[in-house]
Formats: sequence, structure tokens, C-alpha cells
Amino acid sequence: MKRTFMVFLGAAVLFAVPARIHSLTGTEFLKKIDANMLYEKRTTVAAMTINRPNRSAKVMEMVIYSKGLDHAAIEFSAPAREKGTRFLKIEDNLWIYMPSTEKVMKISGHMLRQSMMGSDFSYEDSVRNESLEELFRAEIVGEEEVAGRPCHVLKLESKKQDVSYPYMKLWVDKEWMIPIKEELMALSGKVIKEVELGEVKQLGDRNIPTRIIMRDLLRKDTSTEIQLKDVRFELELSEDLVFSRRWLERGR
Repeated sequence: MKRTFMVFLGAAVLFAVPARIHSLTGTEFLKKIDANMLYEKRTTVAAMTINRPNRSAKVMEMVIYSKGLDHAAIEFSAPAREKGTRFLKIEDNLWIYMPSTEKVMKISGHMLRQSMMGSDFSYEDSVRNESLEELFRAEIVGEEEVAGRPCHVLKLESKKQDVSYPYMKLWVDKEWMIPIKEELMALSGKVIKEVELGEVKQLGDRNIPTRIIMRDLLRKDTSTEIQLKDVRFELELSEDLVFSRRWLERGR
């Protein structure tokens, strides 16, 4: 089982016993979060709304395909100007196809941290897949309410160097055992992005947050909202097709 984080996430529900939850270590918390947020395959129809000062909100429609940690693909279907734009991630490689130029470009290095399509998500955020247990050490630092939901508060420190967010702070819903608020921090400890996850809905035996809001605090008064409209834990297209350069360059 693997965990996919881009502003584009799924979550399963586990109704834990409160007395047991209080005795968990930080690592055990991360294991439970990973267990609830993992899926093998997913197809999601979503809308992304970009809010910027003194401008009309920009709404973009897209389909997201995910398979484990190593494969992700995004295809934009609206507005007309963005239709046909595609992203493909295979392991640590990320490419973008722009129909306006009919060219494929590999995104790497510092470019991964640039804004994706003018949003508060970076290219790296959009396909960021990770196991919290594998990548972070966790410390339980308290309990707070978020949007009326009792939460455990965790501080995370990355086990790896040269990552976008060496530190994170999570507010983990006590009932669902999924983060409903996150702070993403630089090496200095400064919070550079905030994430809210809400509108949790049940899908089969899972509860998933269907509304994700990202705020890049290095930009002034902006936010980007992802609304998940249709989530299916299967791939609507053949794996051999969607996770391939042939799919990426379709329509050239």
C-alpha cells in the first residue's frame, strides 16, 4: 500500500479506541495515518480554483490518475486555453506536455518548486507522493480543535536532506486519523505553506477529504482550492497507456 499526498489525496477511515490512541508513539501515529491514506490506484475528476488579489478566480478542470508512489498523471480538460495540458510522473521524473507548443519538457531541479499553472501548488506538490513513516520522524506535541474537530497535533522532521519541507506540523483528526490541517516549513522552521483538508465524505469503506486548500505564504493573499468531484479507486485507462510518453504526447 502506498500513499499519494498532491493536493490531490485519498483517505480511509479507522475508528480507533481513544485510550489506545493516547498511548501511541509518533511513529505509530504515522503508521496509522499511512494505513488510512493509502491506495493502490485512483482516478479522480477534480476542479482547481486559483484565487489571486484583484483578479477573477480561475477555474480549471482536470483528471488525475495515480498508481502507488511512483506513477501519477494529470490531464487538464478546461478552460479551452489549458485543455490538453498533461503532466506525467514516473518515479522521480516529471514531464509536462503543452499543446500550444506541441512540446514535452522535463521539469527538474529548482523548477520543481515553481508554481504549477499559476497556482499555490508547486510542480513538486502536484505529484508529491510519500510515506510519512518512511520520510519523517514524529513527535506528539498536543491536542487542539480544528473546525470543531478534536485533533492530535504532531510535529514532523524529515529524515532526508534537500527536501522542500524539512518540517511539517499536522493536526490529525482523532476519529478519522487523517490530517485535516498541515503546515509545511522551511529548514529555518518558517511556515511557507498551509493546507486545509475538509468536506470529508464516505466512499465505500473509506472517508476521504474532497476539498483541499493550499496557501503559499510567500505569495500575498492567494489560495488554491482543489475540489474532488468523482473519486474511483481504480484506473479508468490502461496502466500501459496512461503512464507512458505515448499518453503524454497524445494529440501531437
